Amino acid sequence: MKRFLIFLPLLLLACNSGKKEKVVLSNVPLYSVALDLCDGCRYHVIVRGMGHMHSYEPSPKDQVVATSACAFVRIKGLDEWARGWKGAVIATPDPHFWLFRDGVEAVADSLDAVLRRCEPKRYDPENLVRFKEVVDSLFSVKLDGKVCASSVLVQRFLSEFGIEVPCVLQSDEFQEPSPSEVQEFMKKAQEVGIVVKDTSDALPALSEGVNLITVNLHPAHREKYTEFLKRNVERLVRGLNR
Repeated sequence: MKRFLIFLPLLLLACNSGKKEKVVLSNVPLYSVALDLCDGCRYHVIVRGMGHMHSYEPSPKDQVVATSACAFVRIKGLDEWARGWKGAVIATPDPHFWLFRDGVEAVADSLDAVLRRCEPKRYDPENLVRFKEVVDSLFSVKLDGKVCASSVLVQRFLSEFGIEVPCVLQSDEFQEPSPSEVQEFMKKAQEVGIVVKDTSDALPALSEGVNLITVNLHPAHREKYTEFLKRNVERLVRGLNR
């Protein structure tokens, strides 16, 4: 019995040290950037569904996992359900950081600091340079064209590539468009001739002759950010060149 009591603190310390090496991330877009920086590092993602990042209701277990890890990382203005939790809070001009070059690179810089501390054996700091080079090259693609967008989030993403967006169906992220707004959008869409939508956005039936480009504005779970960005850029290039 005495021998067990002697070894018990060592056993607890070993278990705790394993937990301290894990990096807990608040959402999937953060995870997608982290995978680019270090695919072999140990992560835990709390919010895995895209539609619940603003309104997620954490469980007591979520908080225990986050606060017992080596680091917990969240985005200010997006993951407010974790306000007050101990961790690294990344502030970006727009909380939907993954739609903008500056936002993505700011998040990558913050994750770089976390991974250097928590995963020094698995993380190669040179990955940050390589990641930014790919992101810069993809966001440097300039696309000529005028389109209508299904939502303000689509509009924000398209603006990074110089695409003109004179009409947006859902101009408020949290409010459905009124019948008059839908009617005005349909009229504009017919004039412009191209509509870009996110896979999750609902659209009324488009008039004949209006081309539709579908992008996916949210990285999938276990998808690297550069893969997500490249796929969307390729879809835009093909759609605008039809």
